[in-house]
Amino acid sequence: MSLFIYNVSLYTICIPDIEQILLLDKYFMDLGYEDRFVLWDKEDFIYYLSRRDVIFTVLKKEKIVGFCLSVINFDESELYKIVVDKSFRGKGLGKFMMLYHLGSLKFKGIKISFLEVSSKNELAISLYASMGYELVNIRKNYYGTDDALVMRKFL
Repeated sequence: MSLFIYNVSLYTICIPDIEQILLLDKYFMDLGYEDRFVLWDKEDFIYYLSRRDVIFTVLKKEKIVGFCLSVINFDESELYKIVVDKSFRGKGLGKFMMLYHLGSLKFKGIKISFLEVSSKNELAISLYASMGYELVNIRKNYYGTDDALVMRKFL
């Protein structure tokens, strides 16, 4: 599937993509979250790639410019990660990727999608709210001094 205006493609991850995914995942460092998040290593991504209960969507131009990963538990999922390359942010690609990702979950029969996000990550909160996620819980000081917002969307 391609979004012609941006000349990008969506597809499911494969093992050769992991090196690019690792580089892209370091975006948390760009946002100053290094003291609150632990970056995944290659083995973490291989582990999730090998599981049948994971939906992993990748957005690619000449290189991978975004990805999202959800883990499925019965008819629910939890969005573990969504990352868009710094140079591609603010162009609607995160929303495009999320729509495709949520559609993949719905196709698999998932009824509810959960996620958690730092209360200081206003861009992400805005994206999730625009996608229909609603706040259901707050975990105080979950990320050091930041609260974690737990959000839910019925699919």
